[in-house]
Amino acid sequence: MVNELSKILSSNSKEDILMGDILRVLLLFKRLWSWEIASEVSALRLTLGEEPVDIKEVKRALNKLKKKSLIDVEERFRSDPAGRSVKDLLVSLNLDAASTQQLYTDKRLIQYQEKRYQIFSSMNTKYSRS
Repeated sequence: MVNELSKILSSNSKEDILMGDILRVLLLFKRLWSWEIASEVSALRLTLGEEPVDIKEVKRALNKLKKKSLIDVEERFRSDPAGRSVKDLLVSLNLDAASTQQLYTDKRLIQYQEKRYQIFSSMNTKYSRS
């Protein structure tokens, strides 16, 4: 599993970068609906000065990650803002301890967390002075 993860994290292909970003946000949040993954990956990319992703691209990448057994995917119902039941995919990481540790030390994840911390710290400073 570590080798498969290493290939994804070190690749420069658009598809592998997206799969890596999905794994990164799942590491931070543990379990997300597919629409939340698209939103969080877009947030990660925008924070790093990159373009957001499309939900269709995310779903294709989720299928590939599932085939590689790096994630678990459950088809379930969730509630939408209007209270209706909507079928969606609930996704969680399926990594062993070594792969999880490798992902925690990923440079792109660390860069995202540092920038995110800087943004929230500056917001906190700005609003605490008001």
